[in-house]
Amino acid sequence: MTPLEIQRIEPGRRHLIEANAGTGKTYAIANLFLRWVLEGKRAREILVVTFTNAATDELRGRIRARLAEARRMFERGQAPDGADPWFATLPDRHPRRQALPDLELALLEMNEAPIHTIHGFCQQALADRALASGQPFELEQVDEEAAIERHLLDWWRRQTYALDTDRLAQLEKSLGGFRALYEKIRILVTSPGLRLYPPAHEIDALNQQLQTLAALWRQEHESLKAMLLAPDFPLNRSSHRLSTLERCWNPTDAALSRTPPDRPPLEALEKLFPDAFKFTKKADEKSRKKLETHPLVTAGRALRARLAGLPPLEQVALLRQARAETESRLRRENRRLGRQSFSDMILSLHHALTADAALARALAGDHPVIMVDEFQDTDPLQYEIFSRIHQAGRAQGHTLILIGDPKQAIYGFRGGDIFAYLQAAREADHRWSLSVNWRSTEEL
Repeated sequence: MTPLEIQRIEPGRRHLIEANAGTGKTYAIANLFLRWVLEGKRAREILVVTFTNAATDELRGRIRARLAEARRMFERGQAPDGADPWFATLPDRHPRRQALPDLELALLEMNEAPIHTIHGFCQQALADRALASGQPFELEQVDEEAAIERHLLDWWRRQTYALDTDRLAQLEKSLGGFRALYEKIRILVTSPGLRLYPPAHEIDALNQQLQTLAALWRQEHESLKAMLLAPDFPLNRSSHRLSTLERCWNPTDAALSRTPPDRPPLEALEKLFPDAFKFTKKADEKSRKKLETHPLVTAGRALRARLAGLPPLEQVALLRQARAETESRLRRENRRLGRQSFSDMILSLHHALTADAALARALAGDHPVIMVDEFQDTDPLQYEIFSRIHQAGRAQGHTLILIGDPKQAIYGFRGGDIFAYLQAAREADHRWSLSVNWRSTEEL
C-alpha cells in the first residue's frame, strides 16, 4: 500500500484507504472534500457516508471548519502558520477568483450536504426517486428491534413448547438461551447482507460426505475394528490406547448406523482417524499400509478435516431458520402496515439498483464522488450498493473512496463483515494507507 497523498487520488477510480486508529482519518476526509470543491464539485454532489448519526454531525462540522479555514487562507493570500504541505500549496494550484466563490457556495450548502448514515442515504435515495425505485412516496419509519424480538419470541415458543426437559436443555445449550439468540438474530436481520457460515451449499456437501462415510462404515467397519481394537495389532498403544478407542468407537458407530446418519463427535473422529497412526517398532509394512490405506480411514479423515473448520452446524441451521422466519414475518408486517425499517431501506435500494441500471446511473450523476467512512462496518449488501453506483458512473468519471480499518471488521455487533472488506480490497484500483498515529506521544 502507498501512503496517502490527497492530490494523488485519481478521479474516476475506486480507492481503498486503510486508516488505523488515530491516524487522521477525519482530517483526510475533510481534505478530500475540500479538494473536490476546489476542483468544481458542489458540496451537495459529494456524498459522505458514515456509521452513526453522531459521526455524521462530527464530519459535517469538521468539513465545514476545513472549508472555512481554506476560505480565510484564500482571502489573505497566504497559508496559516503550521499548515500541512498539501493545504499550504492550494493557492498555488487554484486561482483566488475561482476558489473563493466555490468555497462560499460550499459553505452555504453544508447544511444540506449529503453527509448521511448508510440508512439515511438509502432513505433519501428511495424518497428522491420513488418512481424509479418502485417505492411508495410515504412510508412510516419504524425501529425494528422490538418487532424482531416479538417475532423471534413466537418462533422460540413454537420450537420449545413441545420439547421435553432434555431436548429443551440441548436447544438452550446450542443457542445459549433466548436472549443470546435474540442478540444474534437482531444483528442478522438488521444487517441483511451478513452471511451465515457455512453457506447452505457447503452443508449439503458435508451431508453428502457423511452419507458416503456411513455407506462405507456399514461395509467396512468390522475390518477396521479388527485392527484398531485388536490388542495384538501393532499399534503404539501409548498413543492409541484401547480404552480411548473403544470409548470413541461406540458413539461413532451409533451415529453412522442411523438412517439418515448423524455426524459423529469431532473428538471421536480425531482419535479414530488421526493424520497418521503410530506403530510399534515391530510393525511390518503390510500392517502399516493396511491401516493407513483403509477406505474408512481415508473417508473418516476427510470428514474430520471438513468438520474441524466449521462452527457447530446445529446452531447454524437453527440460526438460519430463526433468521428466515423472523425476516419473513417482519417484512410481511411492514408491507401490510405501510412501514419501513432500517434493513428494509437497504434491501429496497439494493433490489431497485439490481433491477434498474438507470437508477444506478442517476445516483452516480447525483453524487459523482462518494466517500464511505468506517467502511469496515458495512456488509456485502451495503458494499454492493456503492459498487453498483460507482460502476454505473465510472465511464463518466465517478469516484468511490472507501475508508476503514480492517482490524475493526471483526466487530460483528456493528454488522462488520471482514469478507466485504477483503472483496473491496481486491476490487480497488488503488490502495492507500494512513499509518502515522497522531494521538500517541513520540515515544510510543
